[in-house]
Amino acid sequence: MAVHPGAEYGGRLLTLAGDRNQSALLEAVTSLVLPEAPDHPRRYGDVLEWVVISIADLIVEKMDSGNDDTGDISITIQTPDGTFTPIDELPAPLCHVWEAVTVRLGGELIEVSERLFPVVHVTGAAQQALALLDAVGWLDRLLAMPSPETAYEVPG
Repeated sequence: MAVHPGAEYGGRLLTLAGDRNQSALLEAVTSLVLPEAPDHPRRYGDVLEWVVISIADLIVEKMDSGNDDTGDISITIQTPDGTFTPIDELPAPLCHVWEAVTVRLGGELIEVSERLFPVVHVTGAAQQALALLDAVGWLDRLLAMPSPETAYEVPG
């Protein structure tokens, strides 16, 4: 199985997030989104796509009840102020990132890059950094969440 082209750099960002090394994470993301960066925007797009695919795959893994059908999954984001916001009401570029997650949850891999197109090719560097930092943060939080079947296990 081929490794996704954004996996190595995306994994590095995830490690920095998990280590709570915010300054190094910000520096790594900034170097990725600057127009002077090598292979920009392709490299940025690959990394963002890998993070989005990883979020969706982890959601499925955490929700897995023994069948492959994820059914109709609706994503609503709880903002820091406690408000629940449907993804189509999020500001750009975050709405595009979460639309890509939803598309991946529906099994569409090719459409992920199409949904991320505005973020990768239209959005400025500051918004790209925000989108990637937000997505990496979500992936890190999802990794820390217990699966439903282990959430209530009591050590014997």
